[in-house]
Amino acid sequence: MTGHRRWLGALLAAALLAVLVGTTASSPSVDAASASLQGWRIATSGEPWLEDVDLDATPYDYDSPPYWTGPSEHGHEVVFRSPGITAASVPAYLGAGSDPADFRIRPAGVVAAVIVWLAVLLIFSALRPRLGARLAGGVAAVLALGTPLWSVAADAMWPHTLTVFGLAGMAWAASRDRWLLAGVLGGVGLTGRLHLSLAVAVLGTGVGLARRSWRPVLLVAAGSLPFLALAAGWSRWLYGEWDPAGGYPQADAYAERATSQSLLDTLANEAGLWVSLDRGFLVWTPVAVLLLPALVRSWRHQPDWARVMVLGGLVYTVVQGLMNHFAGGSAFYGYRLTLELLLSLTPALALAVPHAGRLARSALPFVAGLQVGATAVGAVFDSPGLPLERAWTGNAFLEILVGAPVLVGPWLLCGFLGVLVVRVLADGTGQASRPSTAEAVDSAPEQAHQRG
Repeated sequence: MTGHRRWLGALLAAALLAVLVGTTASSPSVDAASASLQGWRIATSGEPWLEDVDLDATPYDYDSPPYWTGPSEHGHEVVFRSPGITAASVPAYLGAGSDPADFRIRPAGVVAAVIVWLAVLLIFSALRPRLGARLAGGVAAVLALGTPLWSVAADAMWPHTLTVFGLAGMAWAASRDRWLLAGVLGGVGLTGRLHLSLAVAVLGTGVGLARRSWRPVLLVAAGSLPFLALAAGWSRWLYGEWDPAGGYPQADAYAERATSQSLLDTLANEAGLWVSLDRGFLVWTPVAVLLLPALVRSWRHQPDWARVMVLGGLVYTVVQGLMNHFAGGSAFYGYRLTLELLLSLTPALALAVPHAGRLARSALPFVAGLQVGATAVGAVFDSPGLPLERAWTGNAFLEILVGAPVLVGPWLLCGFLGVLVVRVLADGTGQASRPSTAEAVDSAPEQAHQRG
């Protein structure tokens, strides 16, 4: 990469960071606010206990529901959230005031935005050797600005802030055959949601089986298992118990939910993760639908780690649907429970682009531009989205368009801008870039096996 391109890349990365940081939520869901509150308390007092903190004195009104607090096994009042996001919030409040009136949510949101920004850079770095800087950069831009990575994970300190970073790190490390580091970064992710350990385990064992080698299995395990111990130690300190899930429901609570539903309810809940009008992954991410045929055609050409990440994402999503209501609550824009699916699919979908048919290649820039426009409306204007009970029947973006039809024109313009950007990049690369990109993707499995 020439010096000019490096400067341009650095400038674009800095601009992306500025957008993510500049649009963090001022008053997010109580889920994210609670984790930030606990981080503030630890940073400003050195201890997590909240019984002497007047929560009504904070500048936020969380009454229905209130902050996620309750008594620990020690008898202290604490916030019940996952270990990783509580710990990640602590640096945001170093040097902040200790009076409850001094508590602000945005500092933790800025840290979340930086973490998601790093995740996007890791995806770009994983894809660039195979797709080239321009196409990899386009994928990274749509991932960052055309999905709820922007409106949820980078908006405040959600569990998904860490899980998407962990998955992006796994993709980056796997693309370089750095399996111990893949385990370490996956370990960071599972401190955000413990069941991300399923995706981490699938990566190690899946690649190990594909290559008939114990090396990926053992190194991924060696890198990730210490984070289970760290999470358990944090839970022991904060909650008085060794459960690495921290403040999340225990395994038996999840099992009870999974077994108490009828088969029809279970299937409907799983379907809601994919196609519900306001929380459906495919509804908000139509580029995935366009690329599905190309993914099928390119499957045997995909590097093994990309295929295994797809499998891990699907396993994680099925389990997610058994454990949680598909809507994932309220007070956020877009989906959140399938953000891990998004990151798991991104490498394979991106590597499938050179195999897309003519119709899909023509539609992709326009659809990607529309995705960015739809996401921007909620992310920039801090839309709270729709309540849980309307997840099947309404869509937050469509309701905004109905209420403000003047936005239809700018939204369509985003689609045309997507087409324009792709044409400008194509003029700079020439028509010969597509065959070379496809060849790079096709040769990736052989290169991976040679390195492994």
